[in-house]
Amino acid sequence: MLTRMRGWFARRGILEVETPQLSRAAVADRHIELLSLNVDGGPRWLMPSPEGAMKRLLADGSGDIFQIARVFRAGEVGTAHNPEFTLVEWYRVGQSLHEMIEELTAFITEMLDLEPRNPVRHRYHDLIGTVLTLDARDTSEEEVARALAEWDITPPADTDLSGMLDLAMGSLVTPQLGLDGIEFVTHFPSEQAAMAAPDPSDRSVSLRFECFLAGRELANGYVELTDADLQRARLREDQRQRVVGGASMRPVDERLLAALEAGLPPCAGVALGFDRLLMAHLGCSEISEVIAFDWSNA
Repeated sequence: MLTRMRGWFARRGILEVETPQLSRAAVADRHIELLSLNVDGGPRWLMPSPEGAMKRLLADGSGDIFQIARVFRAGEVGTAHNPEFTLVEWYRVGQSLHEMIEELTAFITEMLDLEPRNPVRHRYHDLIGTVLTLDARDTSEEEVARALAEWDITPPADTDLSGMLDLAMGSLVTPQLGLDGIEFVTHFPSEQAAMAAPDPSDRSVSLRFECFLAGRELANGYVELTDADLQRARLREDQRQRVVGGASMRPVDERLLAALEAGLPPCAGVALGFDRLLMAHLGCSEISEVIAFDWSNA
């Protein structure tokens, strides 16, 4: 499958690149825990995604690029999670949200030998509102908490509205997606898409999508945020949220911000979990079935 992937990208003129697995900077996302090493007297973070470095290449004029990367996330062990896994990430200069969705659909269809068909698309708030029987665009923490209680779900005490909606998405919505073919959820809340461009027609939502198959998320993508000032503000907000949640601060990726200031071209990107794609291809229920040595045997 890796060979087929490289052929797919080559036919489209998308350049394969490699970027460091260790970095001085780290993502601030409070929901992603990282692994680090002490190198030359200071921490170097194992990357959970090559996104920052690939955007630096884009800003330097690389054009369309892809990477098959080994990435790392602490504390993620389960039927569909392994702390070390393979991410297929690519960026297309000038593509829109819908063009990237179409390209990702074509990619998965070819990799899995599926019958070509137009995937089902949902908007984030519409989908969650249907499941919780409320208006997810105009609701409150109390209303969502009551709706979740009807499903016997109790959010942690410090969960905000965005976190409650995300809990509903993961617990109630995701397992029902992609059961009859590829499905997409689009236009996530901007607070759940720190590096995605806002929708010009409604800046409360972002030009972000997730792709689902067989009840699992396969890929996450978006039109990239190119505004350096807005990106810095969002990274600061992520840091603030980490502190509020009792987590430590992480070093901001100043090189990425410098690249945005220099000029990141309009582009869209997607990151796809290779191991989960193999699970879908082989009909496996455990990620350990598609990794030669999973976390318990590494």
